[in-house]
Amino acid sequence: MFLLFRVAHNYLVFMRYRNYTTAVFDGRKQTVHTVRVAQLQGEQPKTWAERYVGEVGRAMKDARGTKSAAWLSERTEQLGCRVSRSVIAKLDSGHRGDVLSVVELCVIAAALEVPPVALLFPDLPDGEIEMPPRHHSASEDAMRWFCGESGTIPFGALIGEVDHSDLAPNDAAQLVEAVRRRRGLLRQAAEANASPDIRAQVPALLDEIRSLAGRIRALGGVIDENRWAIDHEIGSSAADA
Repeated sequence: MFLLFRVAHNYLVFMRYRNYTTAVFDGRKQTVHTVRVAQLQGEQPKTWAERYVGEVGRAMKDARGTKSAAWLSERTEQLGCRVSRSVIAKLDSGHRGDVLSVVELCVIAAALEVPPVALLFPDLPDGEIEMPPRHHSASEDAMRWFCGESGTIPFGALIGEVDHSDLAPNDAAQLVEAVRRRRGLLRQAAEANASPDIRAQVPALLDEIRSLAGRIRALGGVIDENRWAIDHEIGSSAADA
């Protein structure tokens, strides 16, 4: 029975490890030895998702500084959505695999008081990032796409060369652009209203703002009339935009 156990054990070791030889120079004896080295089998290269979650985990750890995983877990609990210490520890060490939920990202960013994009793109502006898989770009370019500042993927084709010139912006991209344009006009209207020299521009700016509001609704956007009442559009809401 013992012999059978040893044979089974040795077979498993053989299947898990690959042996190969290499030359090692012994400087003390001035001789060269051939040694057998065992390499662990079954360790697959990390997928893109695993690598990316690892990078985000590193950014979370850096943003936390000297604070502990327990401290961060308590902070997330105070926000109403606890992320456990074990999850945070796995993110710290890069052993969370390819799992990182949007909820975890948002609540951890809120607990750390950092913008979520700072965790998603930790090497801004010019650090290289693989986004999407198999394509590398500057972190700022990836962030602009993620935030809707670029309607299409700005890093070229995923595989080969693809001509995107015939692709019209979809409704989601148009909605984000309309919201951004409207916010810029609100800022302009506030500045014009505060300056007697250009105050005459305000009516035209407000007309364009109203037009964009209609466009945003048509694209499925939601506008809070109480928040964006026309008499407030050149007031504090615009100033904070």
